Amino acid sequence: MVDVVREYLAARVPGVRRSNTTTELVRTMDPREGVEAGIPDMLERADMVKFARAGVGVEEAKRVGATAREIVDHVEARLNPESEPGKRSSAAKARAA
Repeated sequence: MVDVVREYLAARVPGVRRSNTTTELVRTMDPREGVEAGIPDMLERADMVKFARAGVGVEEAKRVGATAREIVDHVEARLNPESEPGKRSSAAKARAA
């Protein structure tokens, strides 16, 4: 799931490349707020699983999968307000106001 997020970010976010390391991707995106602030932790944990053979439990995998989906939706809403995630975000903000 994290690889899907990386592919998506490379396709949609200017300056992010598929070949970026986690450090390079985070530096380029500079995620600071909202769900995007979780990108560094998610990518670093995925690196531990991928390269250091760290274990991951079912519940953690489900949580990370849900977070990955939220990140993609949040970035898409920010980049394209006319997208479905953008419309959902606008509707949620209107209801909260």
